[in-house]
Amino acid sequence: MRGASSSLGWALALFGLWVLLVGTGTWLELVAGACAAAIGAAAQQAVAAQRLVRLRPEPRLVARSWRLVYRVPYELCVILAAAFRPRPVRGGFRKVDVNAGSAFRRAFVTVAGMIAPNTIVVDVDRDRGEALVHDLDRRRARPELL
Repeated sequence: MRGASSSLGWALALFGLWVLLVGTGTWLELVAGACAAAIGAAAQQAVAAQRLVRLRPEPRLVARSWRLVYRVPYELCVILAAAFRPRPVRGGFRKVDVNAGSAFRRAFVTVAGMIAPNTIVVDVDRDRGEALVHDLDRRRARPELL
């Protein structure tokens, strides 16, 4: 019974995320979202059954992500300015120090680091404690991920 309620919870969360990201309520998009949510919930159950990865949320890390509230609009302006600039913008790769000890921390840093549109987290190296990041506009890149 616990597996069924967990699957239902994941399916509802994924469906809500689908509706939020798609932004339309047409019946075809809702059907597609329901199918994608069912597939995602089944995949989550398959991974959980193998017990290969255990994600233990870290509330202090999640609380530090409040900076994303102002970082997203700032980097959106950076991207729009780069789009209308007459000469090309130089992007590039850089390494950012992160404490990437747990699986939750690596996953959270990867996802939260990519919410702002100027930054893409390419890889998080657990052994070195650093993340490889690509910035569209290197001059306007923030030094930290969170």
